[in-house]
Amino acid sequence: MILKANKSVEGYTTINVPLEDIYSKRDQAAIMDPKFVASLHQSLDENGMEYPIILRDGAEENTGLLYACWIGNNRIHYAKERGYTHIAGILAETITDKRNIFHITNMEYCKDF
Repeated sequence: MILKANKSVEGYTTINVPLEDIYSKRDQAAIMDPKFVASLHQSLDENGMEYPIILRDGAEENTGLLYACWIGNNRIHYAKERGYTHIAGILAETITDKRNIFHITNMEYCKDF
């Protein structure tokens, strides 16, 4: 089961990545803010995932995994909780790619969902 994105980012390819191939770590702010997590989960339940997560090469983490999550750790957590096996992502090969993608996909904390 794939957690698909409703939108893509022009100029970048969206890929469906097995969750087991992604290193991710939730940020403390989300863990400590149940209202944020509840709002995010409700939005994902009702509207799906708006944009793909942003990934990078996993080699930097020395975990043996192919990818590391740059942006989207909470969506990965949601996907795992809901039994998804794959998630839509974009592999950002450079920090410039990450910034360009993030500029388009950034959602304002607790405002956009």
